[in-house]
Amino acid sequence: MYLFKEDIVGMLVNSIASFHIIDDLLCSRGITVRPVLNDNPIEYRAGDSNYMRMWNEKLTEFLEPYLSGTRSENVQNCFHQQYPDSGKVCNVKLTSEFTPCLPPYNFGFDFDNSDKGPCIFLKLNKIFDWVPKYYHKENIPADMPTELAQKIINAELVNQHDKIWVDCRPNNVSDVGNLGDVSYYPQQGFEGKYFPYTNVEGYLSPLVAVHFEKPKRGIPFDIVCKAWAANIQHDRKYNKGLVRFTLHVH
Repeated sequence: MYLFKEDIVGMLVNSIASFHIIDDLLCSRGITVRPVLNDNPIEYRAGDSNYMRMWNEKLTEFLEPYLSGTRSENVQNCFHQQYPDSGKVCNVKLTSEFTPCLPPYNFGFDFDNSDKGPCIFLKLNKIFDWVPKYYHKENIPADMPTELAQKIINAELVNQHDKIWVDCRPNNVSDVGNLGDVSYYPQQGFEGKYFPYTNVEGYLSPLVAVHFEKPKRGIPFDIVCKAWAANIQHDRKYNKGLVRFTLHVH
């Protein structure tokens, strides 16, 4: 059987359409965390500069594309809630808004300080042409953390809720007090202006830095970070919509 060009194009279009429908139903978007070292815990030791240097090198290597500035003519600087022009993508760069999760600050951790905790970075895995559906006051799910739900409601009042929100907390509720405060930079989510991903040259996935400010020393924390959008499902068995890791600061 011979296939003409029109037949092949039609088959491709139908395949892509089917993929989009399946993806929208299954919502299998995943999250990546950095730094990582195989399947080992993210482990910092106060007073041990070698540990800090190792993690700093891994983070700096991971962030190199974000530190190098504009990457192609397709990349444009987008202001808050400004979507890119056709055929363009918004620039993602590490600015002072990520402080203290930047190289000059050792990514939040001071090995001479017995209190400070480290930063980790989150990014979403790319899915072609996937568009997030945002939460607002009327569709917040019952299992969403109360603090995050209130933050979304407050953000909607000033029209700043169009983002994929993230939330990191211990898997064990009893560890919440020992983990301490968790801060997000430059904000607690990925802005909608970075989606969809359409394979435009120069595109970089947006980042959220998470700073564990003062985790209690000597306790290995089982951390779960979830991405929250109305078309993202959470499935711990298959790591859908979340990432899980161990954070251990000595």
